[in-house]
Amino acid sequence: MTLKEELEILRGEPIAVFDGDPMDIPCIETSDPEKLCKNPVVSVHMMTYNHEPYIRQAIEGVMMQKTDFEFELVIGEDCSQDKTREICFEYQKKYPDKIRVLWWHENVSKLGGNWRRVLARCRGDYIAFCEGDDYWIDPLKLQKQVDYIRNTTSVMCVANSEWHHPDGQIEKRVYRTERGFLSLDDFLHHYFHTTTYLIKRNVYLDCQKRYREIIVWYDCTLSTCMATMGRVCFLPDIVSVYRWTGTGISGCKGSEKRKMMLAFQLTQFAYCSNEEIATYYTPIAIYKLTREIAFAVTKDGYLHSSAMRCRAWRTARRLCRNRYGKGAELRLVMSYAILMIVAMMRVVYMRNEWIRTTWRRIKRILLTTASLYLPTKD
Repeated sequence: MTLKEELEILRGEPIAVFDGDPMDIPCIETSDPEKLCKNPVVSVHMMTYNHEPYIRQAIEGVMMQKTDFEFELVIGEDCSQDKTREICFEYQKKYPDKIRVLWWHENVSKLGGNWRRVLARCRGDYIAFCEGDDYWIDPLKLQKQVDYIRNTTSVMCVANSEWHHPDGQIEKRVYRTERGFLSLDDFLHHYFHTTTYLIKRNVYLDCQKRYREIIVWYDCTLSTCMATMGRVCFLPDIVSVYRWTGTGISGCKGSEKRKMMLAFQLTQFAYCSNEEIATYYTPIAIYKLTREIAFAVTKDGYLHSSAMRCRAWRTARRLCRNRYGKGAELRLVMSYAILMIVAMMRVVYMRNEWIRTTWRRIKRILLTTASLYLPTKD
């Protein structure tokens, strides 16, 4: 069974992988060829869909960049149902020397169409990323990263970022406080947000050819595979904001779609031709499939669909057998049984008010009793 077939079973639907020329993806470009910069060093890759409340800040974060080189902003507007497209056209007229808007009469996001058509039309030697609901906060982001890559002959540069959560909480994702180089191990253990990436375009294209078995390229897939292509430099500055809006797939923490997206990505890694990546991610994929997907409880206290759990269980078994042999399946079955009992108890606990109240009382008594045996300050 091929990886594509395995992932189709996990996903529960066919995966129509686009393997044609990205330039054939339907597209109309709105730009001013006479005023547009001729030789951009950096192309900023921006995808947007229904980002009316955020797109202005995203575009302005790119336009405020102070550089000694030319750059362009390529916006892939994917047939939004709000005023996102009108706002993009407005900014294109305001900055005709930098902005190109790609659009079509219908949505092309299926098969990664929007991602691919923007990427195929980026002209710069380097590509930076910023989606329509995120934004950059450092006006020297591009200048610092380009200088750093050039001086160190690196293939990629990443930095720190801020995460803004729906509840108003601001989380500073600071990995390090000094400049340096990152290894594959750093990317295996830490997530760097896409808004901080700056990559060499030609190296990325070579990376895609090397890892042909990768079906769908997510942000983590991109950074991890790029880390095997050459030096990756790290900028300690906080350069961008990831806005966790809670509306997209990546923003829905407890949703089946997000869980499946994570499982899909991890399973791809488990079959990766790079042995270090596959060795690291296989047990994580098995763990996520059995615990966080097959037995995850939604915010309403219900288990995810039985079909999803069955697909996750089947994939976990196959991964376990292929990597560790048939003997390892017994331990997986035992984990399955234990996790299923825990999950069902949690569902009952969350649904039943009497059990919930009783458990709180018992817990209070236990804690009070335990405190009697604790030493006092005297």
